[in-house]
Amino acid sequence: MPAADVYAIDLLGFGESEKPTTVPINMRLYRDQILHFIETHVPPGAPVHLVGNSIGSLAALMVGAVAGDNPEAGSSSKVKSVVLLNCAGGLNNKGAAKEWYTKIILPIFFLIDVLLWSPWGRQLFDNVRSTENLKKVLTNLYPSNPGAVDDELVRQFADPAEDPNAFHVFREIYTTSDAGGY
Repeated sequence: MPAADVYAIDLLGFGESEKPTTVPINMRLYRDQILHFIETHVPPGAPVHLVGNSIGSLAALMVGAVAGDNPEAGSSSKVKSVVLLNCAGGLNNKGAAKEWYTKIILPIFFLIDVLLWSPWGRQLFDNVRSTENLKKVLTNLYPSNPGAVDDELVRQFADPAEDPNAFHVFREIYTTSDAGGY
């Protein structure tokens, strides 16, 4: 089997990427970012297998829906598979408010919006990004191997949240009413 190129993409606002305050952060942006990457870095006709984690899994699904069977829809390569890890179920789900199950919990999403745009929003973000909270969350995500959740892994999640614009990105992605669609 021939060797394949593997790329790990930090979505705009996450990881070590820039955390802009002048760009609307939403799933459509992430879908387009990945499609652009595929167009500019993957040879035409080469198969693409996407693996996404958390919000990246939702973005990978969106890319797969657009580029899977229709290369002209935004990619000269064909998406052959999509693997989802710790899938983000649609962020705040306001984009799926037509579904009955979403309507039931929609008030919770609006409460989160109000909290994140209130003076307490920054405190909420600081609590979410604390190393203690991140360690608990990661341990819950990987219960079969809690020993893998070491200080280095926690720092890989905590360090990007120290960026001065990280709160802006967090608030944008969780309060956007543009879930993206395709």
